[in-house]
Amino acid sequence: MHKQLLGSVLCLALIGYPLVNGSMLAKAATSVSFDPTAVSVNPGDSISGDGQLMCGLVIGNSGQNPVTYIQEGQQPSAYGANNSDADLNSFQNGFLSKGFGIADLGDGSSAASKTHQYEFSFSSGATVNTFSIGVVDWGDYLPNAKGMAGHHEMILTAYDSANAVINSQSLAFETDYSDKAVNRISPQFGEMIKAGDAGQATPGQPGNFSLTVSGLGISRVELRYADAISVDPNIAISDISYTLEDGEVATRCAPAPTPTPTPSSAPSPTQSGDTSSTTTDSSNQGGVQGTSTTGSVLGASTLADTGAIEAQVVNILFTLGSVLTVLGLNLRFKR
Repeated sequence: MHKQLLGSVLCLALIGYPLVNGSMLAKAATSVSFDPTAVSVNPGDSISGDGQLMCGLVIGNSGQNPVTYIQEGQQPSAYGANNSDADLNSFQNGFLSKGFGIADLGDGSSAASKTHQYEFSFSSGATVNTFSIGVVDWGDYLPNAKGMAGHHEMILTAYDSANAVINSQSLAFETDYSDKAVNRISPQFGEMIKAGDAGQATPGQPGNFSLTVSGLGISRVELRYADAISVDPNIAISDISYTLEDGEVATRCAPAPTPTPTPSSAPSPTQSGDTSSTTTDSSNQGGVQGTSTTGSVLGASTLADTGAIEAQVVNILFTLGSVLTVLGLNLRFKR
């Protein structure tokens, strides 16, 4: 009998070893999104570069233009949204998801200088398996379509590290012939002055939609107009989120915790009679904008806590092993 019990312990150990070493345990996937309540970036700031908007996210320039952080109702203005049919373009940067966005503002004076060519990658060669982006206010102003009927399309494309396409998603619509750049009519969406406006468009219409790409090993994502006739220069990106590959660890952008000082013979201020206290604010010293002060990634959530699961597996195995061993020994002595 005790041989059977000891054999059970051995089997549990053989099963448990790969479990706790992760070969049979699903790795944690981390979802990352932007939280504007904790970011220290201001409207008008360039967020092109690594970690300027979100930890681990690298944002490229839009052509020759930096990508700029914008906020709802504040300058600089990327577009104007309609509160009503009679109140056109009155709400600057209006109806942004979470109240923030990013945009190509061009040279600040010419709409034609806005290219809206967005490129995203990830710090330290990390890869993701989903990437989502929101777009607002597209289609109510189409200056390059004036005097013709046209096909208009915006495309989100995901690439791997070898620059091969993994996945793409697009939104497209047509407009009828018109000599106007505004108030064009779409067979799919009707009046584009409404369907293309951030305030009046319903979700899924060109004025308020999102695109998502997915697949294994996404290392770079691009958002592009299909062609010049698709260009609406007065748009913005309303939201960004992505999920790191299973097992990837999101970049830790916040400063490391301050180490506890070791005791010394030198008297402290209170020991020497000085009752005043000195506080050092290290909440953003050396940190990157858009991070929390605890060293965790802003807006990141772990979809599976592998550390807790591994600890539970180890505890269960040790407990079972101890019980079975004791039972085996008792049975042996009783014989």
